[in-house]
Amino acid sequence: MSNEKVRCAIIGYGPVFNWGWMHARWIKGVDDLSLVAICDKDPVCAEKAEKDYPEADVYTNMKEMLDRDDIDMVSVVTAHNTHAPIVIECLNAGKHVIVEKPMCISIAEATDMIETAKKVNKTLAVYHNRRHDGNVRAIKEVIDQGLIGDVFHIELSACGYGRPGDAWRSRKEISGGSLYDWGAHAIDWVLHMTPSKMAQVTGFFHKLVWHDVST
Repeated sequence: MSNEKVRCAIIGYGPVFNWGWMHARWIKGVDDLSLVAICDKDPVCAEKAEKDYPEADVYTNMKEMLDRDDIDMVSVVTAHNTHAPIVIECLNAGKHVIVEKPMCISIAEATDMIETAKKVNKTLAVYHNRRHDGNVRAIKEVIDQGLIGDVFHIELSACGYGRPGDAWRSRKEISGGSLYDWGAHAIDWVLHMTPSKMAQVTGFFHKLVWHDVST
């Protein structure tokens, strides 16, 4: 095993929820990782990245950044419908890739991403930040210790009454919809908490108000 750090880059710095900023923080919080570059096509976001992380080289052109030989891994933090083409370009550039959940918004895209990773012999992983939430970790610990016996049935719900915002997450053609956005967390929680093979999955989606929003 090499003692060298994995040199990381981020594609997509903002402005939604500061996820690019958070990925940079998480990278810097791991001893084996090193943040070397950030890319955002929006000059305003790129300028913010320069101020937040002056130690990293900042780009507005993704290809220019990917042409660097000293980047080992790329973290993709962009709108959901852009995940597949960006991930595939990164893989073909010889980089390992971590992509924010949801992985993409169609089975065909997922297949292309997986097949590309296999072809170029690079790692492709999906990042689920809420697996590390305190309440989720506490529930997982209770289950692992056997304090409530064998878990055979789990119910999850995500509900809200306020009008969704006007950002791209409220547009189904971009985000994939609420089921992709929040449902990805729910599915990951269940798969992470139960070691046994799933026997049945049932789900319901309701939108009773805010019909002007497509998610």
